[in-house]
Amino acid sequence: MGEKMSESKPVQARFRVELRDMLQAERAHYRQSKFVFADRAFAIAAFLYGLFVVASIGFYSWGLLMFPLSVLLWIDFFSLRQLRVRFMYARNPKHRQECTMTFSEEDIRVQSETIDSIVRWSYFERVIEAEEVFLLYYGKGMYTLLPKRGLQSTYDLGQFRGLLTRRLGSAASVGVAGPTAA
Repeated sequence: MGEKMSESKPVQARFRVELRDMLQAERAHYRQSKFVFADRAFAIAAFLYGLFVVASIGFYSWGLLMFPLSVLLWIDFFSLRQLRVRFMYARNPKHRQECTMTFSEEDIRVQSETIDSIVRWSYFERVIEAEEVFLLYYGKGMYTLLPKRGLQSTYDLGQFRGLLTRRLGSAASVGVAGPTAA
């Protein structure tokens, strides 16, 4: 078993965080939260209220507005999170710096123009894999974003998934967040 670990080569990811990465990460994080259920329940309630008003008063009422409103609520159209992410990305030039993360069995090295740091695996609690990004959680609602395109090949992607499973155990099996809607 010791030989197998020593054979494992570090996996390197090199990337610049793009706005689409941050937006997808926020959507994946949201899908794992309890708020998604509350938002969907509110959308259903708006739809049912619209049905009630139209049935009571008729089609020439404000109740008709509840139908498109419930659809917009269902797809999370009114979310301020997306606006906040866009604002944070635009205001922080560090997001646009090239970053290199090297993942080994022992630790993770993070390098950019402004940082050179070693992080222990024990810092992370769990991971979520979305369509194009990984979210490595280190606290409630706090995560490090890793775009999959930063990994050099599908082989590296597989190696990285294996490393996540070995180092984070069952916490790595949180799984792939559902498909993302724009």
